[in-house]
Amino acid sequence: MSQKTFNILLKEQCADVPQRQIKVRLFAEGGQLWLQPDGYGDKCSAEGHGTPVGLELWQGRLRLIVFDDINEEAARFMDLENTRETARQEEDEKR
Repeated sequence: MSQKTFNILLKEQCADVPQRQIKVRLFAEGGQLWLQPDGYGDKCSAEGHGTPVGLELWQGRLRLIVFDDINEEAARFMDLENTRETARQEEDEKR
């Protein structure tokens, strides 16, 4: 399977702090989508090769994978199924 790669420039959105930019490489590999921001990584990857954020389908459910501490090997997983458009409730259904 070939790897698809895209490069973007992520820019600071808050006007109250110094403006900063980070280059981010996005790539699809093995049916997963990964984000590789310059200067960020995960515990098990060599410097410059870490992918702290991913998106995948797992057991039929969309989930976000986040390695939120470079000193920890374990990832956090966030199930995104409640963000499906079909899960939207009308205001009167919420009560």
